[in-house]
Amino acid sequence: MIEKLVSNERDLSSLVDHLLKEQTVAIDTESNSFFGYPEKVCLIQIATDSETWIIDPLSISNMNPLGKLLESQKVQKIIHAAENDLRVIDRDWKFNVRNIFDTSIAGKFCGYERTGLDVVLERTIGIVIEKNKKLQRANWGLRPLPTEALNYAETDVVYLVKLRDGLITKLQDLGRVDWVKEEFRRIEHVRYTPPAPPEVAFFSMKGSHALGPKELSVLKTLYEFRDLQARKRDIPPFKIMSNEVLLHLSKNPYVPFDKISGLSRKLSQQFLRQLKNRINDGLKGDGIPRPIQAKRDKKIGVVEYAARFKELKKWREHIGKKLNLDPPLIWPTNSLNQLARLPDSIDREISESEDVRVWQKSEFEGEIRNKLGDL
Repeated sequence: MIEKLVSNERDLSSLVDHLLKEQTVAIDTESNSFFGYPEKVCLIQIATDSETWIIDPLSISNMNPLGKLLESQKVQKIIHAAENDLRVIDRDWKFNVRNIFDTSIAGKFCGYERTGLDVVLERTIGIVIEKNKKLQRANWGLRPLPTEALNYAETDVVYLVKLRDGLITKLQDLGRVDWVKEEFRRIEHVRYTPPAPPEVAFFSMKGSHALGPKELSVLKTLYEFRDLQARKRDIPPFKIMSNEVLLHLSKNPYVPFDKISGLSRKLSQQFLRQLKNRINDGLKGDGIPRPIQAKRDKKIGVVEYAARFKELKKWREHIGKKLNLDPPLIWPTNSLNQLARLPDSIDREISESEDVRVWQKSEFEGEIRNKLGDL
């Protein structure tokens, strides 16, 4: 199925020059998050209504030519569930993708409860594709990639132009084209946010809130050790040790390793000695206190807030059911939360909130003001 595999800068530049003459291109990416650390984009699939290419960024030292296409306002980029693609593209190359049509968002505004690519394709234009779970989690960093994997990657873009056309027709019938256009403009601002560094990220681990200062100290040293080992081996941290193992070792630092369920028996003696040394390092000193969290404003009545929030959500659910739309599309949850706490902030929410869309204000401002007046 694959028409062209692009694996050098010269061919990439030629492809971009060709695609800049198009009005629309479809784009998808594949990363190696289950196999590499830190993860990176390993494939970029691009299609028009008649041709398909797969770009191999692992073989191209300079990806800058692609930026001219992605940042062009003249060429529309069709992407399904674009936010993750936008983040990893920004992370790896700092390209800011412009002029986006997100087929997942469009599907939501068509009233689809499920918006996986296979569902949206079948419901919109009757095309059925097979989603192979094994290939969904393939190691896209392998070279050479098997033809089966490349063909599978192609299916994520080859029908997107036709899908976009079908979704536009449905959105026009529903009178929601301007609604999705605003959503598409908003996601142009999606950027990659680096994760917290290991020296503080351990505070956010599920289950860490139950640990005392000494146990937190052990967890910190283990978390940093695991991250270092993952980077050295270029494998995800969970393949070194699971979070559950880190927590268990933090709570039980003197238990023999062969008694720890979930700790691989294939680990080398050198690794285990290093692990024991890290645990001992964590046991030194007085431990690490958990950062104090900011307290909520006690001036806001908890009971009154909860009652208002419940009623506002019921209002949103009612509108969503009437329009066959997922309720969070009607009005942002962050804004409902703010209005439940401070009903008099409605004017500021309407005029200043970055969460509330223009189309939401146009459609529902009067209704939400009336609802707040009744509470």
